[in-house]
Amino acid sequence: MVMEVENKEINEQIIRLWEENPDKIKCPEKKNKKSKKKIPNKCFPLLISEFNKGGILFIGLNPSLSDDGVKKILEEAKKLPVPKEFRFIKDVESFEWWPEEKRERKVKKSNGKRQYTEEFIKMCNELIDFEKVAKSRYNKYFKKLKEISKYVFGDENKWEHIDLFFYRTTSQDDLKKCINYKEKMSKSKIQSVSLNEFGKDQLEISLGLIDMIEPKVIVVANALSSKIIMYYDAANKKIKIDDSNFEKEGFHRVELSNGKIPILFTSMLSGQRALDLESLRRLKWQIKKAVGK
Repeated sequence: MVMEVENKEINEQIIRLWEENPDKIKCPEKKNKKSKKKIPNKCFPLLISEFNKGGILFIGLNPSLSDDGVKKILEEAKKLPVPKEFRFIKDVESFEWWPEEKRERKVKKSNGKRQYTEEFIKMCNELIDFEKVAKSRYNKYFKKLKEISKYVFGDENKWEHIDLFFYRTTSQDDLKKCINYKEKMSKSKIQSVSLNEFGKDQLEISLGLIDMIEPKVIVVANALSSKIIMYYDAANKKIKIDDSNFEKEGFHRVELSNGKIPILFTSMLSGQRALDLESLRRLKWQIKKAVGK
Protein backbone atom coordinates (compact mmCIF):
# COMPACT_ATOMS: atom_id res chain seq x y z
CA MET A 1 0.00 0.00 0.00
CA VAL A 2 1.07 3.58 -0.70
CA MET A 3 1.26 5.82 2.37
CA GLU A 4 -2.13 7.38 3.21
CA VAL A 5 -1.79 9.80 6.12
CA GLU A 6 -2.40 13.46 6.89
CA ASN A 7 0.19 15.77 5.35
CA LYS A 8 1.15 12.86 3.15
CA GLU A 9 4.01 14.52 1.26
CA ILE A 10 5.71 15.88 4.37
CA ASN A 11 5.39 12.65 6.33
CA GLU A 12 6.65 10.58 3.42
CA GLN A 13 9.76 12.78 3.37
CA ILE A 14 10.29 12.21 7.10
CA ILE A 15 9.78 8.44 6.83
CA ARG A 16 12.17 8.31 3.87
CA LEU A 17 14.84 10.10 5.92
CA TRP A 18 14.53 7.48 8.64
CA GLU A 19 14.74 4.65 6.13
CA GLU A 20 17.81 6.11 4.46
CA ASN A 21 19.70 6.85 7.69
CA PRO A 22 19.45 3.73 9.88
CA ASP A 23 22.72 4.51 11.69
CA LYS A 24 21.89 8.18 12.31
CA ILE A 25 18.64 7.49 14.17
CA LYS A 26 20.34 5.51 16.93
CA CYS A 27 20.59 6.99 20.40
CA PRO A 28 21.68 5.44 23.71
CA GLU A 29 19.01 3.16 25.15
CA LYS A 30 17.63 4.52 28.42
CA LYS A 31 15.49 2.98 31.11
CA ASN A 32 12.78 4.70 33.13
CA LYS A 33 13.72 4.19 36.80
CA LYS A 34 10.12 4.06 38.01
CA SER A 35 8.53 1.77 35.42
CA LYS A 36 11.72 0.09 34.14
CA LYS A 37 10.41 0.58 30.62
CA LYS A 38 13.18 1.05 28.07
CA ILE A 39 13.18 4.03 25.73
CA PRO A 40 14.16 2.43 22.41
CA ASN A 41 17.50 3.37 20.86
CA LYS A 42 15.76 3.69 17.47
CA CYS A 43 12.43 5.50 17.57
CA PHE A 44 9.75 6.44 15.11
CA PRO A 45 10.12 10.09 14.11
CA LEU A 46 7.63 12.80 14.95
CA LEU A 47 4.99 12.86 12.20
CA ILE A 48 3.01 15.96 11.28
CA SER A 49 -0.76 16.27 11.70
CA GLU A 50 -2.94 18.89 10.03
CA PHE A 51 -1.97 22.29 11.33
CA ASN A 52 -3.58 25.61 12.23
CA LYS A 53 -2.64 28.48 9.95
CA GLY A 54 -2.36 32.18 10.52
CA GLY A 55 -1.78 32.36 14.26
CA ILE A 56 1.21 32.08 16.58
CA LEU A 57 3.78 29.48 15.59
CA PHE A 58 5.80 28.15 18.53
CA ILE A 59 9.04 26.41 17.58
CA GLY A 60 10.82 23.90 19.79
CA LEU A 61 13.88 21.73 19.20
CA ASN A 62 12.78 18.09 18.99
CA PRO A 63 10.12 15.80 20.46
CA SER A 64 10.98 14.35 23.86
CA LEU A 65 9.98 10.84 24.83
CA SER A 66 9.32 9.60 28.35
CA ASP A 67 7.26 6.79 29.80
CA ASP A 68 5.39 9.18 32.10
CA GLY A 69 4.55 11.49 29.20
CA VAL A 70 3.27 8.65 27.02
CA LYS A 71 1.13 7.28 29.87
CA LYS A 72 -0.40 10.68 30.54
CA ILE A 73 -1.33 11.25 26.90
CA LEU A 74 -2.84 7.76 26.62
CA GLU A 75 -4.89 8.47 29.75
CA GLU A 76 -6.09 11.78 28.29
CA ALA A 77 -7.10 10.04 25.06
CA LYS A 78 -9.59 7.95 27.03
CA LYS A 79 -11.18 11.11 28.48
CA LEU A 80 -12.01 12.67 25.11
CA PRO A 81 -15.73 13.17 24.26
CA VAL A 82 -15.19 10.31 21.83
CA PRO A 83 -12.56 8.20 23.65
CA LYS A 84 -9.53 7.32 21.54
CA GLU A 85 -8.06 3.83 21.82
CA PHE A 86 -4.60 3.07 20.46
CA ARG A 87 -3.92 -0.35 19.05
CA PHE A 88 -0.15 -0.08 18.63
CA ILE A 89 0.91 2.62 21.10
CA LYS A 90 0.72 1.19 24.63
CA ASP A 91 3.83 2.60 26.33
CA VAL A 92 7.18 4.22 25.57
CA GLU A 93 8.56 0.97 24.13
CA SER A 94 5.88 1.10 21.41
CA PHE A 95 7.81 3.93 19.71
CA GLU A 96 10.57 1.58 18.57
CA TRP A 97 11.28 1.97 14.84
CA TRP A 98 10.08 -1.04 12.89
CA PRO A 99 12.48 -3.17 10.82
CA GLU A 100 12.20 -3.11 7.04
CA GLU A 101 10.41 -6.45 6.79
CA LYS A 102 7.65 -5.09 9.03
CA ARG A 103 7.39 -1.78 7.15
CA GLU A 104 7.49 -2.75 3.50
CA ARG A 105 5.50 -5.22 1.45
CA LYS A 106 7.45 -7.74 -0.61
CA VAL A 107 6.04 -6.54 -3.93
CA LYS A 108 7.34 -4.55 -6.85
CA LYS A 109 7.44 -0.83 -6.14
CA SER A 110 4.72 1.22 -7.83
CA ASN A 111 6.19 4.09 -9.88
CA GLY A 112 9.37 3.82 -7.85
CA LYS A 113 7.47 4.35 -4.58
CA ARG A 114 7.70 2.02 -1.63
CA GLN A 115 4.74 -0.21 -0.91
CA TYR A 116 4.12 -0.16 2.83
CA THR A 117 2.35 -2.76 4.89
CA GLU A 118 -1.14 -1.96 6.11
CA GLU A 119 0.07 -2.30 9.70
CA PHE A 120 2.85 0.25 9.19
CA ILE A 121 0.44 2.80 7.72
CA LYS A 122 -1.91 2.27 10.67
CA MET A 123 0.99 2.81 13.07
CA CYS A 124 1.91 6.07 11.32
CA ASN A 125 -1.69 7.25 11.62
CA GLU A 126 -1.67 6.38 15.31
CA LEU A 127 1.48 8.46 15.79
CA ILE A 128 -0.30 11.42 14.18
CA ASP A 129 -3.39 10.89 16.36
CA PHE A 130 -1.13 10.65 19.41
CA GLU A 131 0.32 14.10 18.64
CA LYS A 132 -3.20 15.52 18.22
CA VAL A 133 -4.17 14.27 21.67
CA ALA A 134 -0.94 15.67 23.11
CA LYS A 135 -1.59 19.14 21.68
CA SER A 136 -5.17 19.23 22.88
CA ARG A 137 -4.80 17.58 26.30
CA TYR A 138 -1.16 17.46 27.46
CA ASN A 139 -1.26 20.65 29.51
CA LYS A 140 2.13 20.10 31.12
CA TYR A 141 3.65 21.33 27.86
CA PHE A 142 0.91 22.97 25.78
CA LYS A 143 -1.12 24.87 28.42
CA LYS A 144 1.11 27.96 28.20
CA LEU A 145 0.73 28.04 24.41
CA LYS A 146 -3.06 28.11 24.72
CA GLU A 147 -2.81 30.78 27.41
CA ILE A 148 -0.67 33.01 25.18
CA SER A 149 -2.99 32.50 22.21
CA LYS A 150 -5.99 33.46 24.37
CA TYR A 151 -4.25 36.63 25.53
CA VAL A 152 -3.21 37.70 22.02
CA PHE A 153 -6.25 36.71 19.94
CA GLY A 154 -9.01 36.03 22.48
CA ASP A 155 -8.94 32.45 21.16
CA GLU A 156 -6.89 29.70 22.78
CA ASN A 157 -6.68 27.75 19.51
CA LYS A 158 -4.91 30.25 17.25
CA TRP A 159 -1.52 28.63 17.59
CA GLU A 160 0.59 25.84 16.16
CA HIS A 161 3.72 24.10 17.39
CA ILE A 162 6.49 22.39 15.48
CA ASP A 163 9.96 21.13 16.31
CA LEU A 164 12.96 21.83 14.07
CA PHE A 165 13.92 18.14 14.21
CA PHE A 166 11.83 14.96 14.28
CA TYR A 167 14.28 12.81 16.26
CA ARG A 168 12.83 11.70 19.60
CA THR A 169 15.10 12.03 22.62
CA THR A 170 15.05 13.75 26.01
CA SER A 171 18.79 14.47 25.73
CA GLN A 172 19.89 17.57 23.85
CA ASP A 173 23.42 16.14 23.75
CA ASP A 174 22.13 13.04 21.95
CA LEU A 175 20.40 15.24 19.38
CA LYS A 176 23.51 17.36 18.84
CA LYS A 177 25.52 14.19 18.13
CA CYS A 178 22.81 12.89 15.82
CA ILE A 179 22.83 16.05 13.65
CA ASN A 180 26.55 16.78 14.23
CA TYR A 181 25.79 20.26 15.53
CA LYS A 182 28.84 22.55 15.40
CA GLU A 183 29.39 26.24 16.04
CA LYS A 184 31.97 28.36 14.24
CA MET A 185 33.20 31.00 16.68
CA SER A 186 35.06 34.27 16.26
CA LYS A 187 36.02 36.49 19.19
CA SER A 188 33.73 34.47 21.49
CA LYS A 189 30.75 35.05 19.22
CA ILE A 190 28.91 32.53 17.03
CA GLN A 191 29.51 33.21 13.35
CA SER A 192 27.67 30.21 11.92
CA VAL A 193 26.15 26.85 12.78
CA SER A 194 26.66 23.68 10.72
CA LEU A 195 24.80 20.35 10.64
CA ASN A 196 25.33 17.03 8.92
CA GLU A 197 23.13 16.01 5.99
CA PHE A 198 20.66 14.23 8.27
CA GLY A 199 20.22 17.41 10.29
CA LYS A 200 20.04 19.62 7.19
CA ASP A 201 17.37 17.44 5.61
CA GLN A 202 15.18 17.61 8.72
CA LEU A 203 15.65 21.36 8.96
CA GLU A 204 14.71 21.84 5.29
CA ILE A 205 11.41 20.04 5.92
CA SER A 206 10.75 22.22 8.99
CA LEU A 207 11.50 25.43 7.08
CA GLY A 208 9.02 24.34 4.44
CA LEU A 209 6.47 23.69 7.18
CA ILE A 210 6.94 27.19 8.60
CA ASP A 211 6.10 28.65 5.19
CA MET A 212 3.02 26.44 4.84
CA ILE A 213 1.67 27.45 8.26
CA GLU A 214 1.80 31.15 7.31
CA PRO A 215 2.10 32.40 10.90
CA LYS A 216 1.33 35.94 12.01
CA VAL A 217 4.22 35.70 14.47
CA ILE A 218 6.85 33.10 15.40
CA VAL A 219 8.04 32.36 18.94
CA VAL A 220 11.20 30.25 19.19
CA ALA A 221 11.11 28.79 22.70
CA ASN A 222 14.44 26.98 22.91
CA ALA A 223 18.00 28.31 23.13
CA LEU A 224 19.53 25.81 20.70
CA SER A 225 16.70 26.28 18.18
CA SER A 226 17.31 30.03 18.41
CA LYS A 227 21.00 29.58 17.60
CA ILE A 228 20.19 27.37 14.62
CA ILE A 229 17.63 29.79 13.20
CA MET A 230 19.94 32.78 13.74
CA TYR A 231 23.18 31.25 12.50
CA TYR A 232 22.54 28.17 10.34
CA ASP A 233 24.40 28.45 7.01
CA ALA A 234 24.94 32.13 7.78
CA ALA A 235 27.21 32.70 4.77
CA ASN A 236 24.42 31.76 2.36
CA LYS A 237 21.66 33.36 4.46
CA LYS A 238 19.57 30.22 4.31
CA ILE A 239 17.28 31.69 6.97
CA LYS A 240 16.99 35.43 6.45
CA ILE A 241 16.69 37.27 9.76
CA ASP A 242 16.25 41.03 9.72
CA ASP A 243 17.08 42.97 12.90
CA SER A 244 17.24 46.43 11.31
CA ASN A 245 14.18 47.64 13.26
CA PHE A 246 14.91 45.77 16.49
CA GLU A 247 15.59 48.94 18.49
CA LYS A 248 12.25 50.38 17.37
CA GLU A 249 10.06 47.25 17.41
CA GLY A 250 11.75 45.06 20.05
CA PHE A 251 11.81 41.92 17.88
CA HIS A 252 13.42 40.49 14.75
CA ARG A 253 11.70 39.60 11.49
CA VAL A 254 12.18 36.52 9.33
CA GLU A 255 11.61 36.43 5.59
CA LEU A 256 8.93 33.95 4.54
CA SER A 257 7.00 33.56 1.30
CA ASN A 258 4.16 35.68 2.74
CA GLY A 259 6.44 38.53 3.84
CA LYS A 260 8.69 39.50 6.75
CA ILE A 261 7.13 37.99 9.86
CA PRO A 262 7.88 39.00 13.48
CA ILE A 263 10.01 36.39 15.24
CA LEU A 264 10.77 36.39 18.98
CA PHE A 265 13.45 34.33 20.69
CA THR A 266 12.83 33.21 24.25
CA SER A 267 13.62 30.41 26.66
CA MET A 268 11.45 27.37 27.32
CA LEU A 269 7.82 27.85 28.30
CA SER A 270 7.59 24.70 30.42
CA GLY A 271 9.82 22.55 32.61
CA GLN A 272 12.42 23.44 35.20
CA ARG A 273 13.97 26.19 33.08
CA ALA A 274 10.67 27.78 32.07
CA LEU A 275 10.10 31.53 32.04
CA ASP A 276 9.08 33.05 35.36
CA LEU A 277 5.60 34.59 35.55
CA GLU A 278 6.68 38.19 34.97
CA SER A 279 8.86 37.24 31.99
CA LEU A 280 5.93 35.28 30.57
CA ARG A 281 3.68 38.31 31.05
CA ARG A 282 6.18 40.48 29.17
CA LEU A 283 6.42 37.89 26.36
CA LYS A 284 2.62 37.90 25.94
CA TRP A 285 2.69 41.69 25.64
CA GLN A 286 5.51 41.55 23.06
CA ILE A 287 3.68 38.97 20.94
CA LYS A 288 0.46 41.00 21.02
CA LYS A 289 2.39 44.10 19.98
CA ALA A 290 4.11 42.17 17.21
CA VAL A 291 0.83 41.09 15.60
CA GLY A 292 -0.65 44.57 15.99
CA LYS A 293 -3.37 43.62 18.45
